[in-house]
Amino acid sequence: MQLPTAAQMREADRQAIEGHRIPSLFLMENAGQGAFQIIEKYYSPLKDQRVLVVVGKGNNGGDGLVVARHLAQHAVPVTIVLLMPADQLKGDALINYERLVANRRLKKHFQIKEMTDEGSLSTLQKEASAATLIVDAILGTGLADPVTGFFAAVIQGLNDSGRPIVALDIPSGLDADRGVPLGEAIRAHHTVAFGLPKIGEVFRHALDWVGGLHVVDIGIPKEVVSSLHIEVSWVMEREIVPHLPVRKPQTHKGTYGHVLVVAGSVNKLGAALLTAKAALRTGAGLVTLALPELAFEKIPSDFLEVMYEPVPSTPEGLFSETALPKILEIMEGKSVVAVGPGMGMDRGTEALVQGLVKGSTIPLIIDADGLNNLAGGLTSLKKARAPIILTPHPGEMSRLSQRGVQEIQKDRLKTVQDWVRQYPTYLVLKGDQTLVATPEGEIYINSTGNAAMATAGMGDVLTGIIAALMAQKIPLKEAVVSGVYIHGCAGDLFFEEKGDRGLLASEILDNLPRVIRKIQAGVPKFKNSHNCNLGSGEK
Repeated sequence: MQLPTAAQMREADRQAIEGHRIPSLFLMENAGQGAFQIIEKYYSPLKDQRVLVVVGKGNNGGDGLVVARHLAQHAVPVTIVLLMPADQLKGDALINYERLVANRRLKKHFQIKEMTDEGSLSTLQKEASAATLIVDAILGTGLADPVTGFFAAVIQGLNDSGRPIVALDIPSGLDADRGVPLGEAIRAHHTVAFGLPKIGEVFRHALDWVGGLHVVDIGIPKEVVSSLHIEVSWVMEREIVPHLPVRKPQTHKGTYGHVLVVAGSVNKLGAALLTAKAALRTGAGLVTLALPELAFEKIPSDFLEVMYEPVPSTPEGLFSETALPKILEIMEGKSVVAVGPGMGMDRGTEALVQGLVKGSTIPLIIDADGLNNLAGGLTSLKKARAPIILTPHPGEMSRLSQRGVQEIQKDRLKTVQDWVRQYPTYLVLKGDQTLVATPEGEIYINSTGNAAMATAGMGDVLTGIIAALMAQKIPLKEAVVSGVYIHGCAGDLFFEEKGDRGLLASEILDNLPRVIRKIQAGVPKFKNSHNCNLGSGEK
């Protein structure tokens, strides 16, 4: 699902109105009616509700007036609080105000009160306490400056009321692009986004303000959305299903590709084995593990499904720089190469990784120690002959980008955007809501995964999953995005069954076939994934 910035959403409105001759009143009516339907769904029976609609003077306030009218039409007692004199309403908001007050049949169901300064805050607090539900129609997505003064006090009072709040389009005070409060912000139980969700609304750090997120179609044509060239998307299951087709009977192991894993060392063999096993569990037809000769002697005797290629090693059991020609030779006939888990670091491994980047003619996934070995030779990325996929966690991203972890985590979106502008690779920035960036600048925000996955070996498994999907001829971008999604789903399956701790990376391996089957079958989503069905225009 595409995620516009606030500016892009305003442009969509403008194009719909000016270019497609769609009346702005029509869009506002659809927005308000859609929000009313969400309220009706979650707060029925409506006859038991007493609703307070708090209205600002912009279009967000106009949306609130439409909601108030629909509530009154259903005989719901409504108190409308205007945070400015009524004569300051303009445009569509004014039209909807006049339409409401002119309807004599509805007058017994609503009352309008103006509360325009701090002297009215105590009265507003009483109204909030008397209500069973509050509708936030104060500030919209155009907010740029911190909320202070009277409006900050209004928002704080509504939050303190303890009443459930439904926010229209975005919680008042929340930055639509970053999902952080600008001063005070409404803490909504539900947010009804109009047209499309905004980027900031899907971040988990925004959940305390957004609550349950719902999207309603307000009538903006699809061609308008397409013309915006929206770069950021939220990954939903419906985008993954087409890339996991049920296999046809007339196939064999060669049909599903051959993954080469270049990983491991004497003291870190487990990471390499996790990557290789993950590739098999995700459906790769064949997996070959190239590893240092001294590490070869330590392979468990019961790991029978993988083929092995011992290559020259150092006396310490790391890959020798002289292994490069042998590995390039082994790469012949393979579909994809996964490099790095458990390989360790020294000058020889640095030269090896950078040599593979420049020498590989098939896609190369670089993870873990592979990234650390690459950090000192990023110019090799400019000489790559095949697609490169980098999968850093924030610490590894810090070493690659020379930015502090805190700076990276403060604005992960900007971090990945800046990286792919400088180095046209695929970048997977792992963490809560892993981000995938493409060389073309597209950004995908993952919607699966949970805190139970904060444990050793998870990244090694992800590398194997992505490699297997690429080997199965899934288009590269879709393979990376789907791999991240599936990996998170496997963790969510554990969370639902066992909780938020104690997950082993090897248990993710066991869950992979089950998760893929669930996705193929369209089974209902995992509760912890912040990934909900989109049905009847709602999320």
